[in-house]
Amino acid sequence: DWPSHFRQIVPQVQPDIVVVTFGGNDPQGLTDGAKADGSPNFIIGEPTGDGDAEWRAEYGRRVGEVMDYLSSEGRTLIWVGIPNDDNPDVTMRLQVQDEVVRAEAAKRPQVQFVDAWKRFSGREGGWAEWVIDPRDKQAKDVRADDGFHLNTVGAEILALDIAEVVIADLRARGAAI
Repeated sequence: DWPSHFRQIVPQVQPDIVVVTFGGNDPQGLTDGAKADGSPNFIIGEPTGDGDAEWRAEYGRRVGEVMDYLSSEGRTLIWVGIPNDDNPDVTMRLQVQDEVVRAEAAKRPQVQFVDAWKRFSGREGGWAEWVIDPRDKQAKDVRADDGFHLNTVGAEILALDIAEVVIADLRARGAAI
């Protein structure tokens, strides 16, 4: 329950900038909580790429709610997208999710989107294990063995992309950086 969790944490911290990255397990059936026995109560099946308008609408509503809260009260929200996967079936579901998140972010000027999909894709847009490290212009392995998560080098590269957005926001707020 993202909204409840954030409503507990944000007032304690009172940040000016919030960076979030999550959702790698989200392109699955959506629930409205658990049944009495603790099993998930699925209300919408997983996205399929075709005929998933109901999933897109509900996931968009949930993402939009989080974006609206985290970017309220003058906060900047930096939403870090997810990369693709080496499994084409998983990538198809992740792409639906990525499209929904991008669309919700585009509606909100106070939300900055960091494009991990593009950063960790190959020249032709497909899955890539190796990408060019912007620090030294060398091709490097950026993926963990599971084909989805980033390894340490990949995480460092993504951190550079996030840092660029944070620095730009701090400068816009008047910081001398």
